[in-house]
Amino acid sequence: MSLHAINSQYTAQVKQAEHVVSEMQKLEEQNKKLREEIALSKQENQQRLDAAISEKERLKQEVQKLIVERDEHGKSYSSQIQTMQEELHLQKQQQSSSMNEVMEKMVAEKERLQVEETRQRVDELQSTLQQAQAFKLQTETEVSGYQAELDELRSESSRLHSECQRLAGERKETMALVGKDVSDDPLLTQLQAERTQLQSHLQRCLYEIQQRDLHCQQLNTKLQQAMEEKGGVSAQLRAVSQALRDTQNRCYWLENQAPPNQHHKGLAKQGAGSVEVAPGAPQERSSAVVDMEALEASELRTSVDSSPSRTTQRDFSIQLDTEEEWEALILNPNEHLVTRKVKGGMLACRRWLRGRSLYCSKLLTSRARSRYLFLGYLLILHVAVLMCLTGAL
Repeated sequence: MSLHAINSQYTAQVKQAEHVVSEMQKLEEQNKKLREEIALSKQENQQRLDAAISEKERLKQEVQKLIVERDEHGKSYSSQIQTMQEELHLQKQQQSSSMNEVMEKMVAEKERLQVEETRQRVDELQSTLQQAQAFKLQTETEVSGYQAELDELRSESSRLHSECQRLAGERKETMALVGKDVSDDPLLTQLQAERTQLQSHLQRCLYEIQQRDLHCQQLNTKLQQAMEEKGGVSAQLRAVSQALRDTQNRCYWLENQAPPNQHHKGLAKQGAGSVEVAPGAPQERSSAVVDMEALEASELRTSVDSSPSRTTQRDFSIQLDTEEEWEALILNPNEHLVTRKVKGGMLACRRWLRGRSLYCSKLLTSRARSRYLFLGYLLILHVAVLMCLTGAL
């Protein structure tokens, strides 16, 4: 029994030894393979290293060539940049000179046009003021004539009233003496009729005098408005002339500043030719000066362009009525009161229709939705008016 156990142990150890030997053989084979792979990888790495070293040498040579080319190109570019900067400076000088000339012409032309427009406006206001003053004098003379006529009518009325009283006293005396009715006396009835007629004429004269006074007040207000408009136009003229003088002085100052800048640029060029300095330094200073001058010129141009728009906006704020409206406002003594009221109503209706037409035109040119709503409103309004006229409602 112990022998069998020993044999089994021995066989197990033999198998284990065989297994270990086979494992060692496998490990040796793997070791050989790994050594071969390491040798191959070393060869490949050496080849790659040699290729990288050669590539590095080639890139160094190319970099040196590029550095040399860069230096050459930098020198050529610096010379080209200097020439281009000089050309740009010359062009900027020419443009600035031409711009100054154009600005002077534009300023002179705008000044002339604005002065002419303002003079025309002042002349129109002066003519309107003279007409209003003449009409005021005429109205005052007419009012004085009417007052004289009113005084005469009052004296005549007082005289007739005293005569009526005298005749009434005589009538009473006659009735007391004769004792009969003289109520049918034609002279008395005629005097009473004349009295009533004179009273009505006196009332009519008083009403016309009141109308004349009212019209004189309206003329005074219009005269004051014309004087205020004249003062506003004169103030606008003074402001425009002051702005034009300031602009002209600014242009003269820029013209006086231009020659010292040119002299400074000439000195900078001479210094660059005699002493070695950084390329582009004097040109950059002169270009900065020219850019500043161009910027100031553009600001002046925008200010000059915007000044007429402001003056025109101020001019549009002063609007006079048309000749028909002036004629409608003037009271004609020969016209009847109903005619005056009809003319005033027609004028008010015309102004209302003008405002409504402007509103409708703005509304019709606006969005499509509001336009359709407005057209629907007009259609409903016309249908309602038609139904009212036909008696359907």
